[in-house]
Amino acid sequence: MTVIKRFSDNQANMPEIDRLLFRGTEQLTAEDWATVTATDLSSRTVGQLLGKYGWEGKAAATTGIRLKPDNTGPEAARLMLLGTWDSTLKIQAKKVFAEADQDTMLEIELDNLAVFRFNEGSMASRYTPQEAVKYRLIPGERVLRDEDDRMAQGIGDFSLRIIAGLSKACGVKYGLWLQLTVLIFHLSAEHMIDQEVMPKAEDPAWPGVKLVEGQVPILPLAWKKRQLFGGKDWGAPICPIITTGVPWEAAPGPLDQKEVIEACRSLLNKGTAADSSPTVEAMLKKWERPQPVGKPAEKEWPGPEVAAEKPKAKKGNGKFFLVFKWNI
Repeated sequence: MTVIKRFSDNQANMPEIDRLLFRGTEQLTAEDWATVTATDLSSRTVGQLLGKYGWEGKAAATTGIRLKPDNTGPEAARLMLLGTWDSTLKIQAKKVFAEADQDTMLEIELDNLAVFRFNEGSMASRYTPQEAVKYRLIPGERVLRDEDDRMAQGIGDFSLRIIAGLSKACGVKYGLWLQLTVLIFHLSAEHMIDQEVMPKAEDPAWPGVKLVEGQVPILPLAWKKRQLFGGKDWGAPICPIITTGVPWEAAPGPLDQKEVIEACRSLLNKGTAADSSPTVEAMLKKWERPQPVGKPAEKEWPGPEVAAEKPKAKKGNGKFFLVFKWNI
């Protein structure tokens, strides 16, 4: 399991987009903005628009901006993922479900990253149910297809989540990239979002089992001149997909470019990213918690900043019990 740490916890390690990419001062016209305007921010509509700029269906990210009713500035911004992850994700099922057989493997295909939806202003996706992805369980050479068969093997429902953050590769030379970390959880998405069952699980730092990490480009490639806006250097390498409040020709005033740039920057600089240290395994060992890794716990998983008290022995009917206190 891997704890997700906010970059804000360690500002020295927080990637930033190269300032050289924000020097442009050319103003964009309504006609320019219309080239990156979509009727809505659905994955299909955005995908069709990105296809005009060379996107071929591979894993990618983009930012979506919803404008105010008068089109003068942004009202909200959100991250969007599209395309197909280029490899099958594989993990030993026992790392997620303690009662699974040692040789059972869980394979997951992410053929549509758009199923990972992000709330406005967040870089951590919502919990995605297992039904939204293609998966199969392989115990030895036999494939489990029936749900009863799966449950009989000690493998319950699961959910997935993606945590995104700016990549350290961002810059003039390499363009704009996001680092994505795909996590798997041993409970269904319905349970993960239940505030009574998991009141802290919405936190981007909530620990899960890491499936894979990778980098995807932020599209369209506004940092390369001549690809957008007729080569205008408008002051940002970030080009959002726009949805308008009113048609451009009916807008009462010009769109404030600085506000659009700042909305995108604020979103991407909220960066959360995976950090392999500390791991949940290390915390469990340090705290002497007698709970096999991956087994559904009666109590919530501890957050990354939780301080644990030393276990205390307590007598009861001639037997000793270990009592744990979690400051959640």
